[in-house]
Amino acid sequence: MDYLKQRLASITLLLLIFLSVATLYLYTVGVYTTFEIDLTDKATSGKNTDVAIAGKSTAVIEHTKDGLLLNCAIQFGYAWPFCQGKINLAEKWENLNFDASKGIDFSSFEDIFIKMKYEGGIPHRVRVYLRNYNSAYTDLDKDDNSMKINEIEFSPNRHPKGPNIPLNSFQVAGWWSSAREIPLEYAGAEFSNISLIEVSTPVMATHGPASILIQEISFRKQFIPKEHLLIMMILLWLVSALVHFVFRLHHSNATLQKLEVTLGELTKTQKQLVESEKLASLGNLVAGVAHEINTPLGVCITYTSVMADTANNVNEQIQNNQLSKGGLKDQIDTLIRSSEGSLHNLKRADKLITSFKHLAVNADTSEKARFLFSEVISDTVLTLQNTLTKSNHTVNVNCPEDLIINSYPGAISQILIGLIDNSIKHGFENIEKGVMNITVSKSADTLSMIYTDNGCGINEAEIKKIFEPFYTTKRNKGHVGLGLNTLHNVIIKMLNGKFAICSDGDNAGVIINISFPIDSDDGSEQ
Repeated sequence: MDYLKQRLASITLLLLIFLSVATLYLYTVGVYTTFEIDLTDKATSGKNTDVAIAGKSTAVIEHTKDGLLLNCAIQFGYAWPFCQGKINLAEKWENLNFDASKGIDFSSFEDIFIKMKYEGGIPHRVRVYLRNYNSAYTDLDKDDNSMKINEIEFSPNRHPKGPNIPLNSFQVAGWWSSAREIPLEYAGAEFSNISLIEVSTPVMATHGPASILIQEISFRKQFIPKEHLLIMMILLWLVSALVHFVFRLHHSNATLQKLEVTLGELTKTQKQLVESEKLASLGNLVAGVAHEINTPLGVCITYTSVMADTANNVNEQIQNNQLSKGGLKDQIDTLIRSSEGSLHNLKRADKLITSFKHLAVNADTSEKARFLFSEVISDTVLTLQNTLTKSNHTVNVNCPEDLIINSYPGAISQILIGLIDNSIKHGFENIEKGVMNITVSKSADTLSMIYTDNGCGINEAEIKKIFEPFYTTKRNKGHVGLGLNTLHNVIIKMLNGKFAICSDGDNAGVIINISFPIDSDDGSEQ
């Protein structure tokens, strides 16, 4: 069943990725719809020259099989002679008159396609005017030239197949705006109500004959608007991220359930071991184990909370139409990082628990009793004598012979064994003759024990971590990093004492200070 769910999630994710790529392709390449201007309607076409403003140019417009042909005879008599053809786009009303206020809205279109040819004097350029009607500044009764002039000038002969000119390339004619003192809010190009298209000779037209053949004019826009494609891409990315998140969350939950079962088995094993008199001190060790496991599990809970909050935030932004592309990307990144972090820590905890199952550490802590401290030290060193002899290391003890305390002799022995073993395995790794010193003293109701060795020492960075459970620099040699942590727990929790370690590094050895209170009422000293 889990395999089928994984396959279904993978297929769904691949399908979403395919749709995202297809949408991105449409967004980049585009699928367009066009609005073509009818150039065959004689009622909509006309001409205009500079005669109305004291010029002498003449123009003839005719319909041919190739398109709308404007023939001009440019003559001087006006400072900027011109002739132009006009195509009316406004709605017709009585007697074939046109209502200029009812043009065509091209504001959603992206560009205009213009195919034409120019013959005449230099320069071989034409002007195209898109005349926009806006009641805020257009009053044809007072000013017959008050429709805004959105203009562009180009060389059509350089584009024999016709160029696609972006509408945002059009600019408002400066002379037109200046003459009418157009306010700033209407200073830009407008295409919301285009009533008239004018094609004219260039600004600096030379005298003589000129002709402009208008073969095609059409407006183009995306079949699916880019903003809609963008929303589709965002939604597909979001759904893909959610599918990925749900799959990871399902996987994480399954792993968590396995870990909970394993942790339950570990807890059960702990209880059984604690009941054993010889393994009573294992409680401290298991507490350290539980703490070690709790760290990655706590991180997983945090990551899972972040993923849930992010998913809810994205869903809320979608419903409120507040989701941006950048915001979505940031939140998808958060989901991916959180799911990866959660999975990483779950795997880490799983590996730890697997290793703990095979870990067996004996901790012999006897019941509380009155004992001669020097005897416990001597007995402990004696049990290690074979190891010390083989390794050529020595232990020097300085302890009052008559010092009797009421405490845990097994715990003291465990501490000494741990310290000596740590020196042999770590401090004396490259030292042939190591020396360890144990100095014991009593002050009031406190016993102090100073342990030193002449080993390789510990650098400052390691000292900060040395009491952490499972911290070791020799994991590749089988060490689990529980030695000093276990001793630390025994001293702090069982003996209610203090444990401090310092080192100058560079073969300066270590100095360990251990102190804990003792019972005077029970005959601490004889």
